[in-house]
Amino acid sequence: MEFTLPASKTDPFRKGIKLTIAATYDSGCPVLAMQKLKAIDTHRPQHAPLFCIRKLEKRAFTRDHIVRMLQQLATAVGLGQGA
Repeated sequence: MEFTLPASKTDPFRKGIKLTIAATYDSGCPVLAMQKLKAIDTHRPQHAPLFCIRKLEKRAFTRDHIVRMLQQLATAVGLGQGA
């Protein structure tokens, strides 16, 4: 299975890199898990990002989105509150 990352820390010229993930065929096999996800995740077009900001939105996660979500989750579980 191949994934394309449009940019990464190790890609200083932002040309994108391809990642190849091998099947292991055990209970934690990433390829089988992806096949199962694709079978049940029918709302997203084939070429939309794997992780989208909202269910029907086709925009990939941004750094700001991830930071904001982590902050919300940390607050929800009580992290960062004074002792």
